[in-house]
Amino acid sequence: SAKAIRDRIAQQGKGLESVVGLLEDHAADSPLLPGLRRLQMLYGDVGMQYTFQEPVTDTKARTTYINSVTTVDLTDDQLQAITEAVNDLRAQINA
Repeated sequence: SAKAIRDRIAQQGKGLESVVGLLEDHAADSPLLPGLRRLQMLYGDVGMQYTFQEPVTDTKARTTYINSVTTVDLTDDQLQAITEAVNDLRAQINA
């Protein structure tokens, strides 16, 4: 669904933080770093809220069900800005 895709896009901000941190530590002169920092700034405005719920374990089935929920607040304008920043990075990589 469109909401699931939107939520998945919004959740990529955490991975982006790791990539930027690695580049800053090991390749600070990377030409991609300014674009990634711009993208990171855009992700900083995306609202995310994690609500913990106790997991439930079905011992017979040997399965644990995670019931926690993450809600995302990603506006159309934010999504558009993130999309444009990603497209700019792709163009830079493919140039």
